[in-house]
Amino acid sequence: EGTFDGFPHMPHAAAFLGKGYTPAQVRLLKKATRPVCIALDGDAWEEAHMLSLRLQFEHPTGRFGCIRFPAGSDPAEHDRAKVAAAAKASIGQMKPIRL
Repeated sequence: EGTFDGFPHMPHAAAFLGKGYTPAQVRLLKKATRPVCIALDGDAWEEAHMLSLRLQFEHPTGRFGCIRFPAGSDPAEHDRAKVAAAAKASIGQMKPIRL
């Protein structure tokens, strides 16, 4: 399902295939050379927030953030430009950016 949520936001999206990310995926996110915004479905915003905080704590470069989508919605349902703006605004923030 995560892959379909990311399609409208390509090439600036990578799908985890759900919120069950692996330790290997977390290591890859830490190595990312571009800023990373975690954007899970609206019902999973807390998991997105916790992962972004973990990444910021373990790799304090200020290049991680997250978006809080409305409950019951997912990234594919939202305007690409608004999601991109929210993602940029989230980087380095301790709180999720609400869409």
